[in-house]
Amino acid sequence: IENSGNINIGTFTSNGVAQIGHNNIMNIENMLLNLIEQIEKSDATEEQKKEAKSKLKAFIEHPLVNTLLGATVGAILSKVGL
Repeated sequence: IENSGNINIGTFTSNGVAQIGHNNIMNIENMLLNLIEQIEKSDATEEQKKEAKSKLKAFIEHPLVNTLLGATVGAILSKVGL
């Protein structure tokens, strides 16, 4: 089977967030932003929240992860003030 790179969509209906693309990382950005939001909303102490976000920041800033996420890294960090 030869992959021509073409994707055909006859009918598309969405009642919420939808993503159509090829090799994009929008879902990863949304997942990380949602994770940060859930950390903020949690019943954890402020110290625990700060520690969790700090560890997440270290993960996002790791050279390998940073390379894979590309420009998304800056957008995520700036949106959450990390």
